Amino acid sequence: MSLESELTAVISAEALVPPEILSSNASIESLGLASIDLVSVLFEIEDRYGISFEDNEVLTTTTIKEIFDLVQAKCEARKTGG
Repeated sequence: MSLESELTAVISAEALVPPEILSSNASIESLGLASIDLVSVLFEIEDRYGISFEDNEVLTTTTIKEIFDLVQAKCEARKTGG
């Protein structure tokens, strides 16, 4: 399973939104997530992948693709020790 597929499943489950509406171009706002829901999603991602988000990273994330890209970059940095 690809990282994007895994993240789609996590976001879908945590945010209680159907996975078919989670296109990479979808804005977080369009999903109707309350801020507490987004925090729950981000905590689950952090726990699952052993990464941490900085507040400023999360505040500038506006689309699902940006979340995917951020998680991928953090996972790669963790693997390389960066």
